[in-house]
Amino acid sequence: MNYQEAMAYLDDIATVGSSYGLDTMRELMRRLGNIQDEMHFIHIAGTNGKGSVLAYTASVMQKSGYMTGVFSSPALDTFRERIQVNGEYITKEALARHTTKLKSVCDEMCAQGFNHPTYFELSLALAFLYYAEKKCQIVILEVGLGGRLDATNIITPLVSVIVSISLDHTQLLGDTLADIAAEKGGIIKPEVPIVIAPQRRSISYLEKYCHRAQKSLYSRKSRPYRQNFG
Repeated sequence: MNYQEAMAYLDDIATVGSSYGLDTMRELMRRLGNIQDEMHFIHIAGTNGKGSVLAYTASVMQKSGYMTGVFSSPALDTFRERIQVNGEYITKEALARHTTKLKSVCDEMCAQGFNHPTYFELSLALAFLYYAEKKCQIVILEVGLGGRLDATNIITPLVSVIVSISLDHTQLLGDTLADIAAEKGGIIKPEVPIVIAPQRRSISYLEKYCHRAQKSLYSRKSRPYRQNFG
């Protein structure tokens, strides 16, 4: 496929809809050699402020000399802005080449009875392929929806970040702040530091996740504090 054909393929997949779960993404990445397991990530979830934290963090890492990948959504101008390395969009040639590979893998999955990856899953897999090719030293990864069952949650990051939480996507994530916080808190993992922005009410729900994972919670009210669990 050339660039135009690759974008037409992705646009066609986007019309099919989306799913919420990790099974298809895990199978897709298994067939790609689980290349994400060799990468280093900062994982960002939450309702308000993900994009700002991503931009600040990417800028700091890049200026510190790291080859820095960024994955964000949605795109404001062009699809290519969702996948960046050191501030530059994925090239048209690389997008076409990696999408051609992904289509072949997806066709094989469908022929063997697996679900076809969604638009978001394909976008994320495309990003992983590009970051591996560019030998990124760190990738700043923004959650697409929720956290617990979001396709990005197949990774094990160096650090997880949860920004301000409020009601969003209630049709999928639940209609209470506790439900939403539980989904966002799903990115909290054992042995991975978690940084949480000031929260009005949802901090108590997130503390429960930290306790279960035996993690230290780094957050801020009027001043920085650390609370230990486990």
